[in-house]
Amino acid sequence: QARALEELGRRREAVEVCRKGGAAERASKAEVKSMRVLEQQLLKTEAQEAIAGWWHGTVSPTLGGYDQAFHFQDGGTLKCLVFDQEKDGKFTLADLEISKGSLRGGLKVDLG
Repeated sequence: QARALEELGRRREAVEVCRKGGAAERASKAEVKSMRVLEQQLLKTEAQEAIAGWWHGTVSPTLGGYDQAFHFQDGGTLKCLVFDQEKDGKFTLADLEISKGSLRGGLKVDLG
């Protein structure tokens, strides 16, 4: 059922199906693990689509107050623009969840 919802572009509903399936009392350990893996894959795809594109902001005054921009791209790659210099980097998403209808989680940026 979760895969069918995913194919229809209804990932958040598919995540809920995975949660319920993984919490079912009669689910085997293998089924629970499979549901958790699928849930994280769905959440990762949802998060990547949510952050795709350019993001602009200003660093706090304490850290210099300069403007910066990030272009989040497919495959965990990004471009960072600071002081008119562009730098390639990578990003990873972690600890993703849907809480009160909002997608939440961690974002790690590596420009090294």
